[in-house]
Amino acid sequence: MNCYFVTIVLNNRAILFIEDIYHCLIYDSLLFYANKYNSLIYIYVTMPDHIHFIIRPQPPGCGCFKDSKNHVSPGGSIYIINKMIKEFKSYTGKNISKIILLTDNEKIQYFLKKKYGQRNNFLRIWQRGFYLKKIYSKRDLLKIFNYIKNNPKKLNIDNRYLVINKNI
Repeated sequence: MNCYFVTIVLNNRAILFIEDIYHCLIYDSLLFYANKYNSLIYIYVTMPDHIHFIIRPQPPGCGCFKDSKNHVSPGGSIYIINKMIKEFKSYTGKNISKIILLTDNEKIQYFLKKKYGQRNNFLRIWQRGFYLKKIYSKRDLLKIFNYIKNNPKKLNIDNRYLVINKNI
């Protein structure tokens, strides 16, 4: 089993992902980077202040990740996931920051600036790092899958930002 459970949290746990524009940007970007790094997303959910997903990098031979200089990636799954999430957070962070600054949402701007400030005219959208847990068994995969699937219900929010890959 070569699957991983990932959680990425917004800076200061800002309640931001309650608008469709952010969900679309996050979802489209996640699929883009998963495809770029030859990985499958099993399930994904956007919560108001974080995202969860299960990812499975494809084994060598199923197609290799190549960087911008067309070099084949060294290292294994952890290397691929780290590189993918770094690019994902950079891209989405800059674009979410642009949206917030253009809409002039002062409350969100203040909240995001409060701890880390502004950097290069962009707000710090994401907390540093991310949570990554290797999934070792089918039983654990099902348990985490159900956790992600039921997460919106726990907060009494609808599950319109829950996406399950039906092709698995």
